[in-house]
Amino acid sequence: MSVPRFLRTAVCCLLTVVPAAMAAAEDVLKLVPDNALGVVVVNRVGATNEKLRSLALQLKVPPLDLLSTAKLTLGLREGLDEQGNLALAAVPSVPDGAPVVVAFVPAANYAALLKQMKAETGTDAVARVSVGERRFVALPKDGFAVVAEEANQATLQAVVAASNGIAAAAPELDAWRGENDAYAVAPPAGIKFAQQQIQAGLKIAKMELAKQGEQGKAALASLGMYDSLIQSMDKELSHFAVGLRIADDGAVRVVSRTLPVKGGTLARIAAQAKPATVSPLAGLPQSPFFVAGGGVFTAASMKSWIKMSFEMMRSYPGGEKLSDEQLKKLSEISLKSMRGLRSMALLMDVSKADEPLYGRLLLAVQTKDAKAYLKGYEDSLTEMVKIFQEANSSLFSFECERIEIDGLPVLKLAMNMEPFLGEQARAPESKKMMELMFGSGGKMNVYMAAADEHTVIGVYITPQQLGPAVKAIRDGKPQLADHAAVAKTAAMLPVGAQWQGFVSPRGAAAYVSRFLKTVAPPGGSGVPELPEIPETPPIGFGVRLSTDGLDMDVVLPAAVLEKGSEAVRKAMADRKKPAA
Repeated sequence: MSVPRFLRTAVCCLLTVVPAAMAAAEDVLKLVPDNALGVVVVNRVGATNEKLRSLALQLKVPPLDLLSTAKLTLGLREGLDEQGNLALAAVPSVPDGAPVVVAFVPAANYAALLKQMKAETGTDAVARVSVGERRFVALPKDGFAVVAEEANQATLQAVVAASNGIAAAAPELDAWRGENDAYAVAPPAGIKFAQQQIQAGLKIAKMELAKQGEQGKAALASLGMYDSLIQSMDKELSHFAVGLRIADDGAVRVVSRTLPVKGGTLARIAAQAKPATVSPLAGLPQSPFFVAGGGVFTAASMKSWIKMSFEMMRSYPGGEKLSDEQLKKLSEISLKSMRGLRSMALLMDVSKADEPLYGRLLLAVQTKDAKAYLKGYEDSLTEMVKIFQEANSSLFSFECERIEIDGLPVLKLAMNMEPFLGEQARAPESKKMMELMFGSGGKMNVYMAAADEHTVIGVYITPQQLGPAVKAIRDGKPQLADHAAVAKTAAMLPVGAQWQGFVSPRGAAAYVSRFLKTVAPPGGSGVPELPEIPETPPIGFGVRLSTDGLDMDVVLPAAVLEKGSEAVRKAMADRKKPAA
């Protein structure tokens, strides 16, 4: 069975075998065989169905009552365990091993369930059910009706006969699974399968790009830098799980947990990770933004990522000239520059019409000694530039100088961005885009200053924001993390998250609108008008690395969904109005 057909079958099973029958997570995963590629589970049918229905009403969209719809469609009045769970598992088929879908439906009364569906049961105990033109087979197991397409009867029988379930292999997920309204888990077999599919896709893409000659060379190099990441998937990731949680007030959280392979690099870093004791946004002033984020960093936790980042430089024009020894030296210098670093955060606001797109970008660094950090950073850049010069590569081109702005000692950095584009930098379109992003000259300027003993503030393009941001720190003014709306979203992210990010829906809409108008050709028309979004708490993103694994959560506060739905409905209504 091809992957697309496999996905269609999964959807069909979900819609035809009671889409809202849900579960106590501990039970159903004991029935899913340990050779499964993945499983989707929906927990607690009644409560979750009601949450979906209430959320739809709250957003003023057609109500979602999947349970009632499914029961009406299938003519069911009894037999289902509405407090149970529904699971859809992708398992290797018998005999060819292609993935097929098997559904686990909670049955309070298996016989009554089959009777209402007018099932035919043969001497082999396999029940045969017709749903429209589709034919399914079913067998009972431990309070569930296990269902598959009729063509997959042998696979169904193998699943029911299996004695080892996937739950036992990942007890670290037990409590996490029960906290979700719905979730999906990819065990080692599923991660290996995904790895193979990605590698196959990349191979095809590389073959197509190779046919394009010089035009596809840069894109080919960019794809190549992901090879090592993909090749390490099954060696670093044991289980990957993603879940959905709907709060009583309508807030939605999409959560994930990744379990590392014991003995791998990720497992080693996770074992050393400590929860954040201060906000990852520390040092950012309380000012308008469309995106803001930051994290707690240490040289130990960043060692592997820095090494990988410099290796990726080889995919850029001129980066291929770097030797292995030079890449090693660059990594060591970068790690040395991080001594004393505690956290780093960025804030970006919508630039004004006469400013470059990056004209409102601000950096805040928390460190043991702000002045020493700036000196070490300057020295490290100087060392790096020498290595690139030795390699005869123009990729990393920096100019550093010490200046003074209104009595404030400032380190000014000017980075030439054109080498990253290679030959494309000469094209008029590329030059125009560079100017739109960074201003004229093809260089990105950064101005950095010590705001106090532990805080370094940096601003991009022009120094206009530097003085006010430094003054805010020195005057002890409330920071961005203290803002009520930001704090409200942050409270829904994982406790102790080392990295956090926030997106203002109103600010994001304004930035996209600003970008579209900036890149539109002169005199052009057709730039879409985005609906105006009212002020809401920001959307939040949090990452926590701990002995539990790697947790990544996305939070959509109720007000974001409500106001967003309202803005979209208004925009659609306005479009339907006749022109004046």
